[in-house]
Amino acid sequence: MKNIAVALCFLFIIGCNSKEGITETRKNDEIQNESSNQKQKVDSTIKHFLIWYRDNYKELSQIDFATKEKNDRYYVVNFDNVNLFIEKLRASGYLSDAYLANLKQYFNDCNKSLLEEKIEEGEIDCLGFDLILNTHEIDESLSKVETAKIRNTILKSDSATANIELVYKLKFALSENSSFWKIDKIEALPDDAF
Repeated sequence: MKNIAVALCFLFIIGCNSKEGITETRKNDEIQNESSNQKQKVDSTIKHFLIWYRDNYKELSQIDFATKEKNDRYYVVNFDNVNLFIEKLRASGYLSDAYLANLKQYFNDCNKSLLEEKIEEGEIDCLGFDLILNTHEIDESLSKVETAKIRNTILKSDSATANIELVYKLKFALSENSSFWKIDKIEALPDDAF
């Protein structure tokens, strides 16, 4: 009888430990599933933004950022058009307020340079490339949107980074806001980045 009681106690202890192990395994699986789900959301945000940008590029590229003021022979930034451009980007729903504020600051800095350089003709360096994808090869870059692979997605609690190669390598920084991921920054990477 004692042997049966000891065996039952032993089985009870093993059963309890097994339940804790199963519970711990389920928690780990849930964390991994949530992490995988968040990675998919981050990757999807980047991919959908790139598709949106490709599909709207023709219209966006018609917006002139530089103009010559009345009775002035030097170029300056056309802030009415800059604001129009930024509002169209905001309407996509993929870019954060921080991204758009940084873009607006870029135009302010560019305007300061134009005022100092007094450019009358020719290309304006600070505006002579695609400001969103940081490239001169925009048509080729946009043609690769569908097939480009997103790599090295790194998740933190409410932020993420991921890399993609179109013609050049880009790094996207994102933040989560109300369960939506938004792009905070897009920067060019060196060729040997990944």
